[in-house]
Amino acid sequence: LHAHQRALAIRDSINDPRGAVASLNNLAILYRNLPAPNLGKARELYERGLQQALQLGDDRLAETIRFNMGVIYKHQGQLDLAEQTFQQSLTGAR
Repeated sequence: LHAHQRALAIRDSINDPRGAVASLNNLAILYRNLPAPNLGKARELYERGLQQALQLGDDRLAETIRFNMGVIYKHQGQLDLAEQTFQQSLTGAR
């Protein structure tokens, strides 16, 4: 966790926006998969990463993050929203 936080800080400091988005996605995955998952923090990081990926015009990264957000919704029992998010990510990835 600390290594990914440090990587995000470094990528921000050297103005590497795509790298920063990748770090946000990696951090969110870690928060999602902790023994005591912090889904709220994971979702917050995914949303931040998605906004930045869209601003960069990086559709592939945006769809990866969108798919991961669907996993959060699935874990929270929001199955309709999870399915919708999975479909959006697949449609955007084509």
